[in-house]
Amino acid sequence: MAQTDNTKSSGNNTQEKINVETDICFKVVGNDDVYNAKSKTLSTTDLSFNTDHPLKAGMLLQMTMKGKEQNSPALQTIVEVVKVEPLTDKSGFHVSSSIKDIAIGM
Repeated sequence: MAQTDNTKSSGNNTQEKINVETDICFKVVGNDDVYNAKSKTLSTTDLSFNTDHPLKAGMLLQMTMKGKEQNSPALQTIVEVVKVEPLTDKSGFHVSSSIKDIAIGM
């Protein structure tokens, strides 16, 4: 279930981030290997997630986020990694990314 987190203000635009915890599959653009992640927050321009795969700022990722319901369409995005931080328990990384392209498909 999505919950409103906080708002991020940019000029006259106020952007809400929602907590969205769901499974994500992603590939680094130009590579066919598929990795898993868990989404954390989503806004109209940003997506944050946790993964055990090390990433670097500037990488482009092709991501697919499936809906919770079986017949829900998948959210497909291209994101650019902005920031990578190790999780406090050392189990992986928290990644902040900027959404470059988005599509909804089946």
